[in-house]
Amino acid sequence: MKIQPQGAVALNAPMHPRPARAPQGESNAAALTETSDRFVRAAEILNDPQPLKPQSVGFLKTALESAKGVALDMMSALMGVVPEPVSDIEATEIAQKESAWYRETYGVVEDSGHGERLQNLTNLASSGHQSLNLKPTVLDTAEELGAYLPDGSILVSRGLMDSTTDDELLFVLGHEVGHGDRKHDAQRYAFEQESHKLNPSGGAPEGLRAKLLDRKMGEFFHQAEFEADQDGAHTLVSEGKGLRPAVSFFLRNPEEESVSHPSSADRIWHLAGDNPSA
Repeated sequence: MKIQPQGAVALNAPMHPRPARAPQGESNAAALTETSDRFVRAAEILNDPQPLKPQSVGFLKTALESAKGVALDMMSALMGVVPEPVSDIEATEIAQKESAWYRETYGVVEDSGHGERLQNLTNLASSGHQSLNLKPTVLDTAEELGAYLPDGSILVSRGLMDSTTDDELLFVLGHEVGHGDRKHDAQRYAFEQESHKLNPSGGAPEGLRAKLLDRKMGEFFHQAEFEADQDGAHTLVSEGKGLRPAVSFFLRNPEEESVSHPSSADRIWHLAGDNPSA
């Protein structure tokens, strides 16, 4: 999926491509477009997720990487690299501009079929989260887009809706509600503002502070996706659906790791390998 403007929360879209580390298992697999094929493979993975477990790179290399990471974290802390999240008011103002950009760029689907389906599944995914005041909208594009924004917008494209089952889409919406509940976008906006100050021309970061910020921003993006995936999984489990729709969603179009998103294989492992009883 392609998400613009930079930073908008997507499920599969790499926004800042970088060389991926060696992928495991499904991230190299061909997309499984048939629902029945996806669900069969998802059941197999849930029964035995071990092939997706990240491979060990050796004790010495792991120790060296850990030591390097600790040193970089200490430098980041001493330099105050990680910015404070923007306020709720500022997050809402930025989100309103992003939301308007989506609607103007893609247009909005007006037919009742897509709208009613999205509204019903959003209601199910947001049960107990009324404070988010969600406003689901179907974007009129065949591209596969999905985003929550802090003005309450839930933006899902016609293309994503047409290629997912209700249970897979429920996982997506639970994921997006998770982003909203955890206020991930307030931190995302803060990172992006600071990144723009340090590197207004874009491209590769220059200077120690910019490089440390880029590292912490990437860590945050990945952690935010894992957390939202767990929220989407919780939505499925609480509705008696189990984890198979979540796994099958990632099998549709496996993605490599990017700065903004973990690989599909890592995301499946965090769902299936870390939740063996779910």
